[in-house]
Amino acid sequence: MSCPETLFAALRRCPDLDGVDDSVLTELIQAGSVKRYVAGQCYHLQGEDAQEAVFVLKGYLLIGMSDRNGNTHIVRPVTEGIWFNLLPILDGGPALHDTHAAIDSELFVVPKAKFLHIAHKATALMNAVHRLLHQRNRLLYHELAHMALLPLGQRCAQLLVQLMGKAEGGISQVDV
Repeated sequence: MSCPETLFAALRRCPDLDGVDDSVLTELIQAGSVKRYVAGQCYHLQGEDAQEAVFVLKGYLLIGMSDRNGNTHIVRPVTEGIWFNLLPILDGGPALHDTHAAIDSELFVVPKAKFLHIAHKATALMNAVHRLLHQRNRLLYHELAHMALLPLGQRCAQLLVQLMGKAEGGISQVDV
């Protein structure tokens, strides 16, 4: 999947990039690279420096947190067609979660400095990133309210509906 035409097609299908010029997508492709991860392989750990904006091309990653006792909480999967690491790229903070490949996966990554340089030049890309992060904030507020108010079964059902909606072109998932 690493040829430029295939990368371009994958980025163009991403609804989060609607309104971003083809020339900006081409510049992102030229600035980035494809990385492959095998099932179980760690992409990064919570607290590490976020070095790249990441777009999932194939497979999916699990983002979550672990405690000292080895207990793990999976926040959610990051599936094909989803950007992540945008928040730490923009605010300069560390990675928010541990991230591991759940299955063999392929990621398109753009180094932080190059992504920011392109985004600051291309207003439509920066607007798309901000819009995406705002949508994810809304989703988080909604989920927090449901965690406080709904029983576990209903929360699980809602998460499944959200994931199915994403598979059908719905709202993007929560950023890490």
